[in-house]
Amino acid sequence: MSHVRQRADSAGLPCEDVSALKDESVLRVTLPASGGEPRDIIVNDNLAGVYLSADFEYWTFIGDHFGVDNAKQAETELVLSPVTIRDLRRLIRLAGVEQRAGSRIKLDFTQTMSIDFKSRPGSTVQVRIGSPSFALQAAGIRTNGRYASSPSLFISGLSSRLRRRERLLEAVQQVADAVLFELWVVHGIAVDLAPFPRYATLTAMADETKALPMVPGLKYSAEAMSLFRYAQSSEKLPLLRFLAFYQVVEYFFPAYAERDTLRRLRQIVIDPTFNADRDSDVARLSQAIRNKMHLTERDQLKSTIRHCVNDGDLKDFIEADPERVAFVSNRKNGLKSVKALALKDAGSPLGDQVAERIYDIRCRIVHAKDGGGPAQAALLLPFSAEARSLGHDIDIVRFIAQKVLISSATQTSWEP
Repeated sequence: MSHVRQRADSAGLPCEDVSALKDESVLRVTLPASGGEPRDIIVNDNLAGVYLSADFEYWTFIGDHFGVDNAKQAETELVLSPVTIRDLRRLIRLAGVEQRAGSRIKLDFTQTMSIDFKSRPGSTVQVRIGSPSFALQAAGIRTNGRYASSPSLFISGLSSRLRRRERLLEAVQQVADAVLFELWVVHGIAVDLAPFPRYATLTAMADETKALPMVPGLKYSAEAMSLFRYAQSSEKLPLLRFLAFYQVVEYFFPAYAERDTLRRLRQIVIDPTFNADRDSDVARLSQAIRNKMHLTERDQLKSTIRHCVNDGDLKDFIEADPERVAFVSNRKNGLKSVKALALKDAGSPLGDQVAERIYDIRCRIVHAKDGGGPAQAALLLPFSAEARSLGHDIDIVRFIAQKVLISSATQTSWEP
């Protein structure tokens, strides 16, 4: 472990003792990242040799991808995530391993397997797909061997100009995008870049109970429930998941917009001063109807949330998770072009603030435009760091979708 500390110190890397496990020394070493925040690796006695042999002090993490660049070897490694088992089998076959019918199927991309891409004339870039390095696997938190059988994409030969830390992420991303696209077009193999694994903390739900479930007494809209289940099944697709929960709420827009219009019309006609023979009074009725016809989608979202979600319940839900509060109320480090929530701003209803935030995110997902300018700056791309940070906002829009479903349900005894 002393050698790890010495090499970290000589490279100018922050290194500190973080704990002791069974008298075992444990170090946290902070490494730089291209296009992202510095990342920590945890080193104990068992891993010291692995990191030393991998020249960890020359590492630069690549954005939010599960990958590092080794400046000493001038090579970047990115862990891949095949979309299906079939895609993994096709990669193994492309590596030259034939699997005969009736034999045990191989689902591990082992150390002996390699796909060496043919060099292109006039280019120094080299690409291969091989087994992930032990050091990179140690740098991530693997849950149930999530990446144990996944291969890695290795990229080398980039020019020194492209290998500068401020340009490395963009250069590597462009090469990787082209490689993965042509793997699909030419070979029919769908593969993604794996995101850097996160620590997962399991906490009991606040309302967790061991009581047996009860037969439901509410009947829900079949169409809206279909959208809700679709959103629940899209865990690995954050943009799709967000939009599907939004669609649950959107499904009820007409109903709650109609309620607002009827309430306004009723207020007008029951007023003792209302006179049906007076043109100005009839014009007020006409204006109320026209306003309903010209309600914006943003206004309809606000109206639906006002009808179905109590501000106190919404505030309690958001504040139940300190990390959620920090993210949605942060004006600098949250999502771009999306308003932060002012949880203590009594002058602005929380439901309206949340509606604005949800609608802004929805627009950033569905209004993707090319051509630069402000619209380009507001894009929310599927595999971006922002998309991977949508979890808290997905939780909020799901909470609202649940409340809208419940508010719009009808009581039933399930009798014909």
